Amino acid sequence: MNGWEIALLAAVALVLLCQSNWLFADARKHSRIPWFWGLWGLINFPLPLILYWLIVRRAWPFGRGRSRTDGDGGERSGRSG
Repeated sequence: MNGWEIALLAAVALVLLCQSNWLFADARKHSRIPWFWGLWGLINFPLPLILYWLIVRRAWPFGRGRSRTDGDGGERSGRSG
């Protein structure tokens, strides 16, 4: 291996370790499966960061008719059926 290949490998390892550490610590702070996010952060980059931001940090609402501001579990008042 050349010197630049070793440097590139070290840089990739450093990025993955930093990402994994941040995901684990932040997921623990938000009580959102920290081991899953930490281990997934060691595998690849940047997909875990993007999905973590969308799912955990933005509290992406799942399902139809739900929003973060409803306050009543996603059921809107005045709707029948």
